[in-house]
Amino acid sequence: MTMTTIPYTHDRPDGRVLRVVHRDITEEEVDAIVNAANEHVAHGGGVAGAIVRKGGLDIQEESDRWVHEHGPVSAGGANSFTPAPARKPQGSSLSC
Repeated sequence: MTMTTIPYTHDRPDGRVLRVVHRDITEEEVDAIVNAANEHVAHGGGVAGAIVRKGGLDIQEESDRWVHEHGPVSAGGANSFTPAPARKPQGSSLSC
């Protein structure tokens, strides 16, 4: 069982609520996980490492192919990878 804590909540004037949630992001029921990465999109530790451990090594392999084809991601740059439902590897336990 994953423990969830919500250390901060802010009610916005437009009615939306912003919450800081402390929990294992790989256990969340979401459409996508967005993560800041290094320029080589190397998923060694932190959130990136947790995503690969939970989702499978093909996530790192796809990142490696992207960097090989396009070069390193520049600071402030962005890229996207195959949506999980289209690529969910056998044995993956990611919810998205």
